[in-house]
Amino acid sequence: MCERAKCFFTPARAYANQSEARREAQEAEAPTEPLDLVVLDIKIVTKGGKSRDQEVSLNVLDVFTGATLSYTLPRHDSTSIRRCLVHFAG
Repeated sequence: MCERAKCFFTPARAYANQSEARREAQEAEAPTEPLDLVVLDIKIVTKGGKSRDQEVSLNVLDVFTGATLSYTLPRHDSTSIRRCLVHFAG
């Protein structure tokens, strides 16, 4: 099996099986309040072509609370993303 394939098929180690250094690094980066760490994921649902419009969704996750929302982006630009983030943050 090649090294690239191992990245896709090797399961992540459980917290209990990690080394002390990795555990400490994970705990240091852990969020301590809502909106302290927000994860964004942009997914292209349908690729645009000559006759089709491109459909893009923005998924936002607050790691501390676990709150998540998905937004449909009319355009894949910074203004649309900023508007969604302002809505998510309240």
